[in-house]
Amino acid sequence: MAGKTAQYTVPEYYGRFLCKCGECRHNCCCGWPVNISKEEYLRLKGADCAQELREKLIGAMNVNPNAPEDKYAHLVHNKSGKCVLCREDGLCGLQVELGEGILPDVCRLYPRNTRRLPEADECACANSCEAVIEQLIALSGPLRFVKAELPGEPMFEIDMTPEQYDECKEAVLIMQNRGLSLPERFFALGERIFGVTAAEKTPGDMSGAFKLNHILAAYYAYDSKIVRGLCLEAMRYYEMTDKKYLAPADIKKAGEKHRAANEHFTELFPDWEIFFEQLIVNHMFYNNFPHIGGTAKSERAFISLCVTYSFLRFVLLACMAKKSDRESAVDVLATLFRLIEHSDFKYRAITFFPENQPAAPDFWPQFVHM
Repeated sequence: MAGKTAQYTVPEYYGRFLCKCGECRHNCCCGWPVNISKEEYLRLKGADCAQELREKLIGAMNVNPNAPEDKYAHLVHNKSGKCVLCREDGLCGLQVELGEGILPDVCRLYPRNTRRLPEADECACANSCEAVIEQLIALSGPLRFVKAELPGEPMFEIDMTPEQYDECKEAVLIMQNRGLSLPERFFALGERIFGVTAAEKTPGDMSGAFKLNHILAAYYAYDSKIVRGLCLEAMRYYEMTDKKYLAPADIKKAGEKHRAANEHFTELFPDWEIFFEQLIVNHMFYNNFPHIGGTAKSERAFISLCVTYSFLRFVLLACMAKKSDRESAVDVLATLFRLIEHSDFKYRAITFFPENQPAAPDFWPQFVHM
């Protein structure tokens, strides 16, 4: 972020955040599309660099047909899913030779997201970065938001009323109320948004949650290179592979496997509710929940948040069932958030619900007990 400075609201860990560079286990350019503008494309194409880098640059960018100028081209990945400019040591060959200033904005700023709102300029950090998740795990108290002087103007302007901005702050405070269990905080948030009390705060029937997570895992195992491996691993663990529909016996088996995985995960992370609170709150701040982008309806945003939490737990617990280290949990979560925060997941996920069922106060509580 170059140029003049401005005051931003940032999460408290922002000042401690540093890119792990070559020490990152999963480089941020790995496995997902990175679009660049026409201006950036032309700048890179004309960069004054060594012949070896010039040859890599020629094959590193493909123009997107009929795309707007801000998504004019994308960076190409090799067979292992890494950007072709990424070196064996994990460093960016472009940055090493020409410096940070040559990088496209998305590469230079990630995982940061700067935006202008009616009450403040904000800089959020995405959970899709393993270094961000590691900062969140290290926090014991509720995540605070502080003022910081940062260079540069916000990248985006969010159309949001002061009242909506206050609702975003209120939602965070509800999710940080440690006088309640994590599911109870979801209930309180749902009651605030829907104006009705959940019919069953401890649902006996979890079939809807298992069925939807099975659909999501099967869909993204097919549709997303980013999370394909994790989704397939989860379905194998729950013995759902190759099942088009889940019979009652399948759901019973999945429930037993989920309880066993939950017990194991709780032994590994006795403070898992604090860990997940930090993840969810950081995600809410990143998305301006419940007014995502200033336009999403609060009700749909809430259901999407419940599904996000449920899907995270469904996949994470399965993938950690035979593992015992924190790094593996961080890697799974960062990968899942690459899908959740940088695709249409938050909109697509609730399209798999039966019509009119998501908002039913006897239905969505299933997902916060996953």
